[in-house]
Amino acid sequence: MMKYNRKNNARHAACVAALALAAALTGCAVQADENADENERLWLEAHVGIHYPNAQAKASGLYFIEIQPGAGTQPQSQDYVYVNYTAYDLSGNVLTGSSTANSNSDSIARQLGLFADSIYYGPRLWSIGHSSIYAGIEEALANMRVGGKARILMPSWLSTVGSSDRQLTTPTVFDIELLEVVSDITAYEKNALLTYNQNHYNVPSEDDDTWYFAELTPGTGEVAALNDTFHVRYVGYLLDGFVFDTNIADSASYHRIYNSSKTYATMTTVYTEEMGLVDGFKKALEKMKAGGEAVVFFSSALGYAETGSGQIQPYTPLCFYIRMERIGLAVSTD
Repeated sequence: MMKYNRKNNARHAACVAALALAAALTGCAVQADENADENERLWLEAHVGIHYPNAQAKASGLYFIEIQPGAGTQPQSQDYVYVNYTAYDLSGNVLTGSSTANSNSDSIARQLGLFADSIYYGPRLWSIGHSSIYAGIEEALANMRVGGKARILMPSWLSTVGSSDRQLTTPTVFDIELLEVVSDITAYEKNALLTYNQNHYNVPSEDDDTWYFAELTPGTGEVAALNDTFHVRYVGYLLDGFVFDTNIADSASYHRIYNSSKTYATMTTVYTEEMGLVDGFKKALEKMKAGGEAVVFFSSALGYAETGSGQIQPYTPLCFYIRMERIGLAVSTD
């Protein structure tokens, strides 16, 4: 929950009057867009006057309040940044969805009773100049350095993403901590995979240092041929250990992501050129024999790339523990 400081009574009374005026104006009959924006500007100005009397609006209407200056790299256009963040309304309430908080803080999720082990609370990856985050947040990040913390009060007209219409209808408060700036996301992933490999497996890399395969238990027989059927058990996780999926019930229970509505059955898939699996996972199956166990880890280029999937963020390397239960031979049509 945000904490605000109340200033002297005269300033407070004047600002409350301005807030009341803005509220009254907003409650009138339908106004032109410019009138609605002016009402919002007055509302936000009055709010800031009460809680942040020394803050000045930028030309865009954004209020940027530095909480802790950073000493590291300053983001540039086309960079990627890792951040911690929480979004609030002007009353200090954390914004929430149907079952999640608009924050990557596990402690805030616990306070709100929304914590779940199936939700990823690690640093968020945002990209600058790629039409993927609010214009107001991009402007704020341009004023920060790594290690810095800031609070921004963003009017709704800065909630555009690229050329889209605004996504919000009221002012929003964001607390942002800038953790890291990445200029070359491909090199960053390769380095993360290399470090992970050195710390855990020390196996050779393939595909230009984007794919690693560590055999834990050799299988028997032959590798699969096209149209054979894979029968597979797996656990999918990130380099930091967060488990995002599994078809092994005991593993799901252990990592507290068990879902009683899910059937934890062996994954059965026919080996074809287009088999609906991410390339890094498919490449591992192609190397395995019946009864074999392995760990494969690979870059997002062989996974979900720039889109991500569910709790998997864009540009995120993936790991899988795989157990090849058996390989069903294709039925001959000769």
